[in-house]
Amino acid sequence: AEASKTIEAMLAMNLVELKEMFENPNSTILEKTIAAALKRSLEKGSLYSIDTLLSRTHGKPTEMVDVKQELTVTEIKADFGN
Repeated sequence: AEASKTIEAMLAMNLVELKEMFENPNSTILEKTIAAALKRSLEKGSLYSIDTLLSRTHGKPTEMVDVKQELTVTEIKADFGN
């Protein structure tokens, strides 16, 4: 629960706040790790870290899967009570 609150709060921070969080000697390892991951994602133009953090706090969104299956019937038996 505490990690989720930290993640949500840090996702709302601007770059200056994230930098201050990372450079603060009193910041926790969790805070420093999240700040570094978000900074790296921004530099790469990737949403991977944000997606991962949101999945951890809010769960993965439902995904649709298209399943196709082929069925081959090789034998049919009928019992008419004889």
